[in-house]
Amino acid sequence: MITRPALAAQKVYTDLFIQNPNDLDIEGIVNLNGSFYQEKSMADADGRIIFKGNNTIITINADIAYAPKKRFVMAHELGHLLLHKNVVPVFNCTEAAFMQWYEQSSFETQANEFAAELLMPQNLFIEQARKIKKFDFNTILTLAKYFQTSVTSTIIKFISASTYPMAVVYSTNGKINWQAFTNDFIFKRFIKKKGEIIPKDTVAHDILNGKAKPQEKEPILANYWFTVFDSQRDIYLYEECFPVPSQNGLISLLWVCNDY
Repeated sequence: MITRPALAAQKVYTDLFIQNPNDLDIEGIVNLNGSFYQEKSMADADGRIIFKGNNTIITINADIAYAPKKRFVMAHELGHLLLHKNVVPVFNCTEAAFMQWYEQSSFETQANEFAAELLMPQNLFIEQARKIKKFDFNTILTLAKYFQTSVTSTIIKFISASTYPMAVVYSTNGKINWQAFTNDFIFKRFIKKKGEIIPKDTVAHDILNGKAKPQEKEPILANYWFTVFDSQRDIYLYEECFPVPSQNGLISLLWVCNDY
């Protein structure tokens, strides 16, 4: 079922007759919706929106050097503008806020969902993703380049679009922050939940202990991450991890390995 933030993002395309995300002028859309846009250095946030009466100011951290990240921050703040006006006076969006996904009733999660749909419209994303015959991490990099989006947001969109059966786990400081899988992924129960320590023998655990390197896929038994049936005990998964250094975090991608 499509979410309210995604519907709001689709409405932007409909109202402004936009056909392709590459044609988005996010700063112009911000101004069109009655908000003042500016960029300046900020030590405590990547993006900020201030509501004061009928006036709104959106500020983007001018020190963000990674263009796809800046684009996502802009779209995120536009999401707050269209979804959360007069809810709270200020949204001060840090790096941690942009890693909030799968939190029910979270304003930051809603702004992330809006930004993901605005920058990667579902129909177009699925069309591009289905051109890829065999999944690996380069799949994500290819899609991120096409949509001019960050790796993290592209991973999340890939999961929500369910274009290939896989799972994702985001951990910080060795503990699970959130986890998800596509509708067609064969395993449905993680053995560890939010707040619990990453399971032993996983690639993420080995990276934290200096026994493996990020962005190198490794085969592991599925039961290292998931509760499995007896008939599934010999199934292997590939696990490949992408670091999020600013949060001391790791994103683990998991998909079935057919080579064993």
